[in-house]
Order: sequence, then structure tokens, then C-alpha cells
Amino acid sequence: KHLLRQIPGVVILDFIGLVNGSNTDVSRYDKKCTQGATLCVFILTHPSTGLGKEVAYREAVEKDALYFAAVGARVTRMVLGELEDRNCPLHRYTSAQEVADIVRAYVMQKLQP
Repeated sequence: KHLLRQIPGVVILDFIGLVNGSNTDVSRYDKKCTQGATLCVFILTHPSTGLGKEVAYREAVEKDALYFAAVGARVTRMVLGELEDRNCPLHRYTSAQEVADIVRAYVMQKLQP
């Protein structure tokens, strides 16, 4: 997130996470962030049920998203199939800088008139 915060025009939404708020607070806030953001960046390297729900919430609103997984990380066939079906690439990375560079290029392209 540190590298993404350095991209001009980018505001990072911090999810409540596992420590703060009640279970309901976390669920509602994460859903609101996922559905309302201009762009979601999903790191699929460490899959979880919560991440899967966030991906589904994002797909439901049909807004921009980028998907990343570390080189060698296993991504489920269901997710791979969904990305293929929507012609959405899975970006494989070896460093956080690679993720930031792809996000920066995407944001700069979208901001161009």
C-alpha cells in the first residue's frame, strides 16, 4: 500500500481488518469500500473466503479491478475461469514494485483525456 499511495491521484481505502470493529462493522465497511472504489486491486496470492466475497461484490457492480498473484502462487480454477471469461488478465509479480508499476500505468492511462 505504501507504494500505491505514492501514485498521483490515488487514495487508498484501508479496510477495518481483523482487529477493529465488530464482525458486522467489518462486513459492511469492506463491502462498501469494494463496491464504491473507482479501482480495486486484488492480491490473490493468499486466497481467503473474505477476498472471494470482495471479488464477487466488485464483479456485481462491474467496475474496474486489477488482479495480481505472486509468481508460483496457486490461484483457484474458479477465479482463473472467471477472469478468462471476462477477458481480465491475472498479473503475476515477483515484487511489490511490479504491482505498483502496473497500477500506476493503469491509473495514468485512465486519467488521460
